[in-house]
Amino acid sequence: MISVVRSVAVALAFAAWTQGVSAQEVQLSAIDIQRLAVDVRNDPQEYEFTVVDSRMDETATAAVFFGMVGAAINSATNDAEDDAKEEPLRATAGALNLDGLITSALVGRLENRATIGIANTPAEASHTLVVEIGEWGLVRRSQRPDTAMRAFLKLNLTMLDARGRRIWGPQREHSVGQLSAELAAFTPEVFQAEMEVLAARAGQQVANRVIYR
Repeated sequence: MISVVRSVAVALAFAAWTQGVSAQEVQLSAIDIQRLAVDVRNDPQEYEFTVVDSRMDETATAAVFFGMVGAAINSATNDAEDDAKEEPLRATAGALNLDGLITSALVGRLENRATIGIANTPAEASHTLVVEIGEWGLVRRSQRPDTAMRAFLKLNLTMLDARGRRIWGPQREHSVGQLSAELAAFTPEVFQAEMEVLAARAGQQVANRVIYR
């Protein structure tokens, strides 16, 4: 489970990076993509399934989680409570093939539009789109008294040139599920279905970002 402290560190690092980006940075719309390779990366040691419920009420946690920079102290009690809430869904989460679902949806959308050639490997491509899976799981919709939960998935996007140099990104893509319900309603079957739909939709959204750049 990703702690709030790590979430804050990631948010602060991202903010520092964006503040240092030159105004001359290449925009996605300016990149002439001839053949695109897609590299979806999922590192469970860095980011894994998590439930953000009790931690949602900590100072600045909601702001950090939804993209604003802030500071929070991760309460051991809240952390333990969320750990316990993860347990019934942990096996289901471990069996999900998120990178495969995202890749299939992303590449499928690009192929259907047929506006960009698809390369099987970076060596065959003019550019490579790197999609890193970040935090994902269930998150409370807002702070109390609202107790409804939603599935969520965070992606970090980067474009590399033919020499493997970053020319765009990282940019975040944050997706949330359609179902808002109490935590108890997210049985393993419901959670699996929500995450599979969300992963496919996120992959299509990333593809649209490239197609309509």
